[in-house]
Amino acid sequence: MQHAGLTVLTTPSTCFQFVAGTRHFSVDDSPPGWRWLELRADGTLRSEIGRADDFVVTLDMSTFNKH
Repeated sequence: MQHAGLTVLTTPSTCFQFVAGTRHFSVDDSPPGWRWLELRADGTLRSEIGRADDFVVTLDMSTFNKH
């Protein structure tokens, strides 16, 4: 994505993340993510996003106050 002439990169959460666009608190069940950056000698950038597919997200919501 470009903003004001600059490349903007985002990365999935490395922990749990919230479900986008919801009105109420909700946790996405996607595994943690990462972004790999390769800065090449010729000045170009290679980037890749991945998920830790072998990682199980466990979040204990039993003490969450829903007021």
